[in-house]
Amino acid sequence: MVLETATGLVLALMLHRHFRGRGVLRASILIPWAVPTVVSATLWKTMFDPRTGFVDYVLGALHLPGAHTTWLAGEWTSWAAVIVADGWKNVPFVAIILLAGLQVIPSEVYEAARIDGASAWQSFTRMTLPLLRPALVVALVFRTLQAFLVFDVIFIMTGGGPGTSTETLSYLNWHSFLVETNFGYGGAVSISLVVISLLIAGVYTTALRTSD
Repeated sequence: MVLETATGLVLALMLHRHFRGRGVLRASILIPWAVPTVVSATLWKTMFDPRTGFVDYVLGALHLPGAHTTWLAGEWTSWAAVIVADGWKNVPFVAIILLAGLQVIPSEVYEAARIDGASAWQSFTRMTLPLLRPALVVALVFRTLQAFLVFDVIFIMTGGGPGTSTETLSYLNWHSFLVETNFGYGGAVSISLVVISLLIAGVYTTALRTSD
């Protein structure tokens, strides 16, 4: 969530600037988000394969750490691969929400700040971020719930492995119901998912109400 929000904010600030081809770039940045998750997860699984993917080749050619690594075979490396795949798909979604928030900020606010002698960093920290807070909360609500309930990326890329190291509650719920047919345990996990999701939404809603 931290990586996706920070990257999405940087992209939103870039796309908020006026430059030639901005409309095309705004449209193209949504392509990863529009690609079905099954397709993107399969694509990234292939790219992280040390025999057929290009990740290992690029890291080796640039003499960077991680070359000759079986990414989906280790606990931490498999999580890193999942985070990269999930971030590639969902960062554009965060960026578009934050871009919409940037566009409703009046330009007169920045003009007044420049007249008062505020630096670019002061304008960003004392005006842009506070005024962007409602959009940030909306993006965080959607992405936190999606990240908490993630299943398809885990299912395609790691299958919960190696071992059970990348199992999430959603994956555990599916495994309990459809693989182990343990309906009691699966039902308990389902109720836990609903309760935790409501708590997350409630925390963010309270934050939004406080900002208003």
